[in-house]
Amino acid sequence: MAKTKELSKDTRNKTVDLHQAGKTESAIGKQLGLKKSTVGAIIRKWKTYKTTDNLPRSGAPRKISPRGVKMITRMVSKNPRTTRGDLVNDLQRAGTKVTKATISNTLRRQGLKSCSARRVPLLKPVHVRARLKFAREHLDDPEEDWENVIWSDETKIELFGKNSTCRVWRRKNAELHPKNTIPTVKHGGGNIMLWGCFSAKGPGRLIRVKERMNGAMYREILSKNFLPSARALKMKRGWIFQHDNDPKHTAQATKEWLRKKHFKVLEWPSQSPDLNPIENLWRELKICVAQRQPQNITALEEICMEEWAKLPETVYKNFVATYRKRLTSVIANKGWVFLYEKAYQERDTAIESSVMTKVKGFGEHHNKTMDVADFVTPSQGSSVFCIITKLITTENQVQGLCPEVSNTTFYNSQHTPDNSLDMFCENSEGKFKCEHDDNCTKLMTKPGSNGLLTGKCVNYGTMKTCQIRGWCPAEIDDVPIKPMMEVENFTIFIKNSIRFPRFNFTKGNFLPNINSSYIKKCNFDFEQNSYCPIFKVGHVIRFSHQNFTTLANKGGVIGIKIAWLCDLDRSEDECKPAYSFTRLDAMSEKTSVSPGYNFRFAKYFKMENGTEYRTLLKAVAIRFDVMVNGDAGKFNMIPTLINMVAAFTSVGVGAVLCDIILLNFLKGADLYKARKFEEVSDAHIEKSLSYNSGVLRTREQSQLSVRPEDKFSNDSGAFSIGQYG
Repeated sequence: MAKTKELSKDTRNKTVDLHQAGKTESAIGKQLGLKKSTVGAIIRKWKTYKTTDNLPRSGAPRKISPRGVKMITRMVSKNPRTTRGDLVNDLQRAGTKVTKATISNTLRRQGLKSCSARRVPLLKPVHVRARLKFAREHLDDPEEDWENVIWSDETKIELFGKNSTCRVWRRKNAELHPKNTIPTVKHGGGNIMLWGCFSAKGPGRLIRVKERMNGAMYREILSKNFLPSARALKMKRGWIFQHDNDPKHTAQATKEWLRKKHFKVLEWPSQSPDLNPIENLWRELKICVAQRQPQNITALEEICMEEWAKLPETVYKNFVATYRKRLTSVIANKGWVFLYEKAYQERDTAIESSVMTKVKGFGEHHNKTMDVADFVTPSQGSSVFCIITKLITTENQVQGLCPEVSNTTFYNSQHTPDNSLDMFCENSEGKFKCEHDDNCTKLMTKPGSNGLLTGKCVNYGTMKTCQIRGWCPAEIDDVPIKPMMEVENFTIFIKNSIRFPRFNFTKGNFLPNINSSYIKKCNFDFEQNSYCPIFKVGHVIRFSHQNFTTLANKGGVIGIKIAWLCDLDRSEDECKPAYSFTRLDAMSEKTSVSPGYNFRFAKYFKMENGTEYRTLLKAVAIRFDVMVNGDAGKFNMIPTLINMVAAFTSVGVGAVLCDIILLNFLKGADLYKARKFEEVSDAHIEKSLSYNSGVLRTREQSQLSVRPEDKFSNDSGAFSIGQYG
C-alpha cells in the first residue's frame, strides 16, 4: 500500500492540546478529520517521549558525506552549468563513488533541481542603467496611473513550434508511437504574426499581420485597430500609450503621426520585454493555442482569436495591479531580467470543481406553451447546457424510399399553398435534379442530404429529383420560424464549489450573506449584485456584447467564466468568485458557412402494427459553457527565506553584515578600518549629495512620465508631442 502523507507538526500538536483539554480520541478525530487510530498513536507517542517530533529512524547512511554535500552544492552554486558527470568525477577523486541519480537526489534535497536555462535579452550596461532609471522613477506611481496605460506589442506564433512543453506517459520503446510524438516540420510549419493591445479594463483588438511589417503598416494598424480599441476600453482622460523601441515604432514618421493624434507615449527602456505585462498575456495565449493543436495556418488564426476572447477579464487587471512588484524586482536584481511571481507564496492551480445549473422560465412556440423539459438539454443540470430558441419539426417519418428535397430556397410550413410542391421545385438549387436514372447514378458516390441515393430518378411535383433510401418524407430544414423571444427573460441558477487540494481549502459561490430570501429576488449585475448566483439570459447576452435577437435566430455559444483568485494569507471571506462573459464561437459571426449553433434529435414511436416512426426536430439553441478556473496562494517559509536571502544579497545587505563583523569582531580590525575609511575629497561628497538629491526628486513624482520630448499646455488639458531629435 502506498505511503500516506505525513501529518504536519501543527496537526500533531493540536491533537495533544485537545487531549489535554479532556476530549476523547473519537471527538478529536472528528474535529481534525483524522482516524481514531491515528489520534491514539500521536497521544501514546507524546505520553512516552513527551514530544510530537519524528523520532530517529534506522536506515542506511547517506552515500555522500555532509562535507561532500557542501562541496557539490558549492560547485553548482558557483557554476550552475556543472554537469552531473563532472560532479561524479570530482567525488570519485575524493574517494566517494556515486551514480548520477544519487547526485540528482542529493541536490534536490538541497533545494536545487535541473532546469532549462531561460533565454533572455542581452543587456549591456547602458540597458541596465536605463532599466534602473525607469524602475526608480516609477516605483511610487499609484496603481491608478498604470490602469490608465494601454499596453501593446507584436508576437509570432508557430503552427508546430515550441509554444509549450508536452510530456506523455508511455511504455518502453514506444517513443515513436503517433500518440507519443509531436509533429514537427521545417521552420515550424509556418507561423503568423499578431499585434494586440490591452489595459487593466480588458482586451483590445487582436489582429493578424499578413505582410512584412514596416513603419507604414504599423501606423495603419494603429489607425484601424488601436484607436477603436482605446474607444472600446473607455479609458480615462489622459491615458497613455505604451510600445517598445522597435525601429518601426520609433521612426520619425511614426513619431509625427503620434504627435498629430495627440498620443501620450510612455518612455520605455530598451531590451525590457519583462516590464511589459503583455508578454505574460502572450504566454497564456500560446499555451491555450498549443493545447488546441491547430493543423493549418487558417485554423491557427481562428484558434488564436477564439482563445484571446476566452481569457478572463480578471487576468488583465491582475497583470497591471501588481506592476509595482515588477519594478521592485528590477531594482533588487540591479536591472537584470527577472521571472516575476509571488515568491513568498506556495501556489495551487490544480483545482477540483463542480458545477450544477438550473434554468427556469416559460415560453410560447408553435402555439404551444414550453417549459424547461421542452427547451433545455441535457436535463441533468451540467456545466454545459443548451436553451432551445427554435424547433423545426418533421413529423411521421418512416423508413422507406422518397425524393431528395434538400437545398430549398422557398418553403413555408405554416402557410403552404396548394402549389407549394411546384414552388419548391422551381426554387430548388438543383443539386439532385435529374432527367433520367443516369444523372442520379453519377451522384451515388456523393452523400445525399437526407439519406442514401438509390440511383433512380423519380417524379416530384412538376420536376424530377433523385431518390433516397432513409427516413421519409425528407426533412426541409430552412423553414422560416420565429424564435421563442421569452428566452431573454429566463433565469439560470449556477451552483459552484471549488477546492484547492494543496491547501485543503474549499469554497462555494454561495457566500455567507446569501440566504433564501436574497436568492428569490436577486439577479446578477456587476454593480449591486456581483455575487448573486442567478443570471438572466438577456443580461448574460448583453454582458457578452451580443444581440439576443441574432442569437435566438441563428444560435451561438456563450461562455460564463468563474475565476477564483484567492490569497489564503487573508481572511477566507475575501476569497470570492469573479464572473465574466464572452462569446466562444466568435468566428461564427464572420462566416456564412454553417453560422450559429444548431443540432438535431428525434423522438421515436411505434404504430399498432409494430412499424417504427419518428418525429425529427432541428433545434437552434444558445449553448452556455460554465468554465471555472482558480489560483490560490499561501505563505510558505521556504520560498520566503530563499528569496529574502537573494534580495538582501542583491541590494548589498550581505556586504554590510560582513563589514560589521570585520570592523568589530576579528583580529586586524584596525588595519581593515584604515583601508575602509580612507580620506574622501570634498568633490566626491558634493557629487554623492547631488546624485542622492536627484534620486529623491525623481521619487517625489507620482505621475507616469512620458517621453522627454513631450510638452504640455495649460489650455483645457490639450497635449502635443514635439519633434524627436
